[in-house]
Amino acid sequence: MRYFSWILTIPLTVLAVAFAVFNREAAAIDVFGSGIMVDVPLYIAVLTPFVIGFVLGGIIAYAGGSKTRRKARRLEKENNALKKVNESLADVQQQIIADNVLNKKPDLKLIEGNK
Repeated sequence: MRYFSWILTIPLTVLAVAFAVFNREAAAIDVFGSGIMVDVPLYIAVLTPFVIGFVLGGIIAYAGGSKTRRKARRLEKENNALKKVNESLADVQQQIIADNVLNKKPDLKLIEGNK
């Protein structure tokens, strides 16, 4: 997917730069239909909406992913807690195995402490 992104991005960037180089003539822009005319280079008039759309799209995508990021953080905390429980249970298991090998009774305090 990353290669596809580069394959698409590089030619589009080259086209945008070429468009900007070859379209430096001034274009009269009517500001919001108010009768105020502004002369700007043609490439700015054409490329600015694309840049604004790109930035707004990024902001919307970031905001849309907040629920997923929040869930990922919650699951990571839960996973870390379960890893700690697993480690403590492994310690208890090792203690029980060691006690059985030595024909001793298991330490019930150790087992009860992990409930």
